[in-house]
Amino acid sequence: MNGFAGRRGLLAAVAAGLALPPSPGRMLYAQVPGSANEDLPDPEFFLSQMEGEGGAEINAFLGPGGTDVPFWAQLAQADRPKVSWADDRAAPDYLGLAAEAASSDGFRITAATLFRHAELNGFALPPKSAWPQRGPALLFGLRGCALVSPMGVFGPALDLHESTPDHQTFQCTLGILRPDGSMAGFPASTVCNADYMYVQTKLPAGKYANLLPTGVHGYKVGTHRATSPHPLPAALLQQRQVMVLRTRRVDNNTMQFRASDDWDGPLLPCDNIHAAYGDDARRYPIKFDSAGCQVIPGYFREGRMTGPWAEFCRALGTVDASYTPDTSRNDDVAQYTYMLLTGREARLLAAGKPTDGLKRLRFGSSGAAVTALRAKLRLRAGDQFDAGVQAALIKWQLDQTPRASGILTPAEAADLGVTL
Repeated sequence: MNGFAGRRGLLAAVAAGLALPPSPGRMLYAQVPGSANEDLPDPEFFLSQMEGEGGAEINAFLGPGGTDVPFWAQLAQADRPKVSWADDRAAPDYLGLAAEAASSDGFRITAATLFRHAELNGFALPPKSAWPQRGPALLFGLRGCALVSPMGVFGPALDLHESTPDHQTFQCTLGILRPDGSMAGFPASTVCNADYMYVQTKLPAGKYANLLPTGVHGYKVGTHRATSPHPLPAALLQQRQVMVLRTRRVDNNTMQFRASDDWDGPLLPCDNIHAAYGDDARRYPIKFDSAGCQVIPGYFREGRMTGPWAEFCRALGTVDASYTPDTSRNDDVAQYTYMLLTGREARLLAAGKPTDGLKRLRFGSSGAAVTALRAKLRLRAGDQFDAGVQAALIKWQLDQTPRASGILTPAEAADLGVTL
């Protein structure tokens, strides 16, 4: 099915509750770089908030308020598939960490921890003198990691504990590191929510929800959903093409991101950093709005930021003392570097895990090891692990097993003859 009529047919199938056949795991290449229903908010509001690729496509075919698209949370509780994070042996970020069991023990990270992670991954972070003048900072995200330290308070260290993303609540941490070594953390989600996961499984031909891979990503200040009825100024906009993972099927009545799912790209999925349009007080079963963006609790209401998101923006200097966005500086081209890793990796390094086992090459890595990897994958010479290298590595991984992470582990490096 192609064009408007074809997409309407797919959406009609969703509206009728018809299950579409699951697609097999593969790599795709894009052509462009509680319960009671009365507790649910207006579906039109949520359609208006949908993220870049998903919301734009649905709204283009249905128009605002296309209520024939059911969200996961709009289903009767008995009809909802389960949603969970995959086992370590299947989750893409954890394939190389499956031998290291999860732990609920608290741990502490410092600036030295983050810079050591960068070294182990070959991340050539910009020198502090090159950090953005507005709120000079390095941004970091820890997927599957809960904040223990007070939110938004700068200090020499952060206390954390490992957690598990659930696609419904804030089970990640997003942090700011300043040049003086002080850091602050904020509750966050770095995964898409269950609503958009469900839409993706019902409309497998589209681009509605994704998982942003760990690595180093670039952002700049701008307006999120600038052409929508609800624009969000002073957000951070993704700048680099990347491969992303999409889950297009429901197995055993469970939705999960698995390393055997479809990798799509290279593309720019618009996985921005922005307010979550939700918080833990909201009655809707899902506490945040994201189809793949990195989000912090809070809103943009009556011209001002609220919640932890407001404090995050204030720390970056994108709002004034009254939390009103400084829209005159949306043309800020300074790149914010965002280093996304897992809470498991942070805990292992903080606990003194032998570092050889934590060496990796992934999106954003650079250096001699990347040069060697590119040669082994028969790519043109270079020392940057970009989306092209990511795609080639995923293809190599899928040739070995039915799973791919896009992350080169020490064992895989040995198989390829690459020295990390």
